[in-house]
Amino acid sequence: MTLQKGFLNRKLHFSEIPFTRKYIGPFMGVLVAITFYALLYYSRDIFRELSARQPEFFWELTTDELNFYNFFYAAISSFLGQSVCFNIWFHRSRSMFSLPSLFRIRILNDQNVLIWYFLTWFGKLAFVYWIFFGMTFWGGHYVFSFYPDYNYLFYLILAVLYLQSWTNFRLLFVKLSLKWMLVSAIILGLFSFALSKVNFIDQEAFQKRKLEASIYHKYDFELPQSDYYERPNSYLSHELVLVLDSSNTESPYLILSGGQEIPLREFTVAIRTKRNQINEAERGLFHIKLYVDQRVSIEFVEKVKAEIARAGVNKIYYMVVPLNPEYDVRYYSNYGIEDRVSHTLYHEIGMYPSNFPAPPPSYEYPLLVNTTKQIKLNSDKATKDELVEVFWKILMDEPGKIIRYRYNPKDPFNKYIKVLSAAHQAAENLREELYLPFSDTMTEYQEYELMREFENEYRFDFQAIPKEK
Repeated sequence: MTLQKGFLNRKLHFSEIPFTRKYIGPFMGVLVAITFYALLYYSRDIFRELSARQPEFFWELTTDELNFYNFFYAAISSFLGQSVCFNIWFHRSRSMFSLPSLFRIRILNDQNVLIWYFLTWFGKLAFVYWIFFGMTFWGGHYVFSFYPDYNYLFYLILAVLYLQSWTNFRLLFVKLSLKWMLVSAIILGLFSFALSKVNFIDQEAFQKRKLEASIYHKYDFELPQSDYYERPNSYLSHELVLVLDSSNTESPYLILSGGQEIPLREFTVAIRTKRNQINEAERGLFHIKLYVDQRVSIEFVEKVKAEIARAGVNKIYYMVVPLNPEYDVRYYSNYGIEDRVSHTLYHEIGMYPSNFPAPPPSYEYPLLVNTTKQIKLNSDKATKDELVEVFWKILMDEPGKIIRYRYNPKDPFNKYIKVLSAAHQAAENLREELYLPFSDTMTEYQEYELMREFENEYRFDFQAIPKEK
């Protein structure tokens, strides 16, 4: 095969590009870059909007994160804009090449692969991320985030995309291509930096509006921590939030339902109405999920508990955060400790008929746990492990008793949780110890029935009584 003249001296004659294409190419490249940047920008904020199905799960970004993502979107858009420009310049412009038509097609193919293959791949990746970390898991961005732990992946993506558009240029124009790549990198870098400073949304106002709806920011809300917790059913439940409003000196404790403040006496009717809407066979499973700021006083929580009892609900879950949480505390939205309304409280609030016999004195165990500065067992200080051991012996010897404890009315709620979690941990340890000898010889159904039997037999009621003056 005879080599064509100038085969070893390959050049590009940009002066021979048609006048219209010479200027339409850069214009369309800039237009595509701005359009695609806007698409990525709005997609991110739509994703953040969807993450705020509950205000606590809003995907909050710092200024550094916003600038980083903006630059990444701008750089990708700039690379795509350059590819569009190359496509317009080189499409059927044979006169500007001292090359066979095959080489021109290879250069165009680089640009098409960059545009369509990357868009397909990036779209799939973004969709998968949205499904698994945005919609499937509540607050998934608290568990996994690309920035800052994996920000190097973004730089690698930009490097691959940029080099992809120059693959055949490098093969065909070894020396000249280096100069073009350098000039292109400078132009695209400056353009990307300038484009990343364009904000189509006032991010400060957007985040402020979302965060103002979150109790964690509005009231500096903080749930108590516990090393014992359960996962309550969310289907047959109603959520209430007790917060501390430090700006209100007369009535610092507020009750929120659905983000709205409600008086102490009014929410009883709402709870009773919702309970009555449930199938009668399932009403016994209805419970209240109580999110209580750990600074709220035990006295106020007990008042709320009494009103819940008036509504005919005897099961409450105090929502907590695992001890030493691995992720952001807002991620743990469905971890709680069960508490039931005791028979004594039903008598106190008049929920039983006057002729209904009160529980006998022997039903109540004469154990008092004081929650002052330290946990005390009667008058002696006790650690959490010691408290668990004492409760274990109580439940083993006399299951079904009411564990009573004295508290200072102004004590914060986190002290209440410490004692309650110790009692639950003792019950859990006892059930597991009794179950262990049967674990290898029983079917799955038999194990389930045995655990239910243990749960019904080795249970307790928890009653709080104010400290005597």
